[in-house]
Amino acid sequence: MQTQVTARRSADHAVVVQARQVYQQRLQTAQATYPNSIGYENHHFIPLYLGGASNGQTYRLPTAYHKAVTQQFRRAWPYGQGRRPTPQELQKILLEVYSEYPIPQLIGITP
Repeated sequence: MQTQVTARRSADHAVVVQARQVYQQRLQTAQATYPNSIGYENHHFIPLYLGGASNGQTYRLPTAYHKAVTQQFRRAWPYGQGRRPTPQELQKILLEVYSEYPIPQLIGITP
């Protein structure tokens, strides 16, 4: 049992390390893409246009990174579809976007 716990912790740690690397790469790309976007913005974990609550969970993100995350959401579920995603579709969208653009606070980084 102890071996399984140790293996799981090792695997979890590896995932976090990889997510931190992805975040740093995506942040650098976003800052190069949006060089005039300085400061920070609050990002709704579930975007409002996808059915997120206005008082729902938010995370403080660098402005350039927030713009990149928003663009990724728009690619996954473009505006103007006339409907919101089903719970299954929303889960898929969230997994897609956040695997490409991790939320820094959820991987131990304070932006």
